Amino acid sequence: LTRSKSAAPNTASLSGSRRGSVHADSRQNHWVSNSDAGARSPFNGAATNARVNQGATTKSTRSSDTDGGSMSGRDTSVKAAASDAAGGSAAGSQVFAVTGATGFLGSHLLHQLLAAGHTVRCLCRQPNALPPHPNMQVVLGSLEDPSALDSLLQGSSGLFHLAGIVTHSRAATSSPQPTLAQTTIDGTLAILHAASKAGVNRVVYASTSGTVGASRDPGQVASDDSPYAMGVVGGWPYYRAKIEAEERARAYAEGLGMELICMRPTLILGPGDYRLSSCRTVLDIMERRIPFVPPGGLSFVDVRDVATAFTAAMQSAPPSSTYLLGAVNMTLSDYFQLIARYADVVPPWLSVPPRVAWVLAAAASKLLPLIGRKDPSLDPVVVEMAQVFWYIDWSRAEKELGFSPRPYEETVADTVVWLREHRRELSG
Repeated sequence: LTRSKSAAPNTASLSGSRRGSVHADSRQNHWVSNSDAGARSPFNGAATNARVNQGATTKSTRSSDTDGGSMSGRDTSVKAAASDAAGGSAAGSQVFAVTGATGFLGSHLLHQLLAAGHTVRCLCRQPNALPPHPNMQVVLGSLEDPSALDSLLQGSSGLFHLAGIVTHSRAATSSPQPTLAQTTIDGTLAILHAASKAGVNRVVYASTSGTVGASRDPGQVASDDSPYAMGVVGGWPYYRAKIEAEERARAYAEGLGMELICMRPTLILGPGDYRLSSCRTVLDIMERRIPFVPPGGLSFVDVRDVATAFTAAMQSAPPSSTYLLGAVNMTLSDYFQLIARYADVVPPWLSVPPRVAWVLAAAASKLLPLIGRKDPSLDPVVVEMAQVFWYIDWSRAEKELGFSPRPYEETVADTVVWLREHRRELSG
């Protein structure tokens, strides 16, 4: 296992590569005190150990809060980096607004901000969506509710905008309200407008590496200066919407003099993905539900390192910056073998022509709903995406944010451990 910074991924080995491959004021009713128990936290289990007791509020300062497991040197350094990036101790605490805090990445970002002593306001649809914390406030509402956005942003130092719909099906364009485009594009513009009104000048926005990092050529590796990959991803609703959201948000922010930083993480893995928004393929391989090996390649990164990069971007990124975030580029064959090794299962090994795989996926996506089942991995778009190479170069984030992703093997191991411990809950 090697980490090369100048060569394309070696299809015969697992080679890591960067360049080769709570109370409102009298005018609002959106605020609730975050005292409800019952919300689950991603920070429990062996893979990550931070806990918030139901019915009480606690904040641990152990180095294992973010990474869990043992209190290793790596855990301590990551904890310190997260605290430094987020602004240090409570003495320098700020108030940050966060959308998408109940999601996979959002929950880790929320944890790091609170651990650094900041006050965090979270936009949520349900009052008990998050575990209680004395420095966290919940604002009830959605991106479609202007008054909720006003309450969220009033008096905030900065905004982390992570909320969005993650789906790769073409059916998302005709789904019930709010649609993919409305949430991704209109919702982003709406919250930028609200931030501008509230005097919140700095916004860190969660985009995706797929806006630029997708190619049919395994030798092509995208940088933050690469053009949008519309020729490859333009037919896929999720990436088309994210590209339009980036373009329009950057133009809107520039016109208002706002500082918008676009973060572009690759596939995010790690503990805490209760919705299986990113880790479904890992679980599918663990349960041997994937028999075929697609010909494409991918990049992935640890959710904890992405959260740290987001906090660093809020504090130090130049205005209008973009940052690709990854830890390794590798073929899907190598990726499947890596997961299988840590899951102690036989990896998928069959290969089928892309057209045959597409026809099978199209048939399954139509037939499974007839018997009350649904499998997002059996969508024609997912099959099409698996023919592509999603390789990126994240050196700008290293240079400007101090981004230092942990070894990718550690990420896969922690993901497998967490999924194994929560398998029954996730299957239910």
